[in-house]
Amino acid sequence: MATTTTSKLNTLYRRLPAGSPVTSSQLAEMGISADLAVHYARAEWLQRLGRGVYSRPGEPLQLHPSLLVLQRQIAGLHVGGKSAMEWYGVRQYVSQQSVMYLYGWVAARLPDWFVRNFPSEYHRKRLFKEEPEQMIGVDRFENRDNGPLVCKRPVSTVLTPGG
Repeated sequence: MATTTTSKLNTLYRRLPAGSPVTSSQLAEMGISADLAVHYARAEWLQRLGRGVYSRPGEPLQLHPSLLVLQRQIAGLHVGGKSAMEWYGVRQYVSQQSVMYLYGWVAARLPDWFVRNFPSEYHRKRLFKEEPEQMIGVDRFENRDNGPLVCKRPVSTVLTPGG
């Protein structure tokens, strides 16, 4: 059994980028059962972030992969408001501690592991009748295939000299 476990652990470490959280369902797709994930966490080969969410130990979480995990769990979740504008380089004011504003369609609570690493607020808002795969005014950040969902940059935020 040790050979199988080592092989699965090696596969996991090859497939899981540093700083990316992974869910129990993603682990199951890699052939790692919930019991084996718990064993890895107890052996400190995985760090348990919260219920059903793990990461590589000793590595700081990265924002974009963490948002992608949440977007699979909370319908319509996306970065919006002041946070979306800041992502596109437009700031209304400079704050001491930046809080990320997230919006979604369902009543939900951001997991503690996420808020601990990325100070943020979640608001339930749905402006249009749409599907999660094709939200109006929301797209992948910088059109990257693996980018998190964020409000599109409004044309009015483009600043021109003298105006």
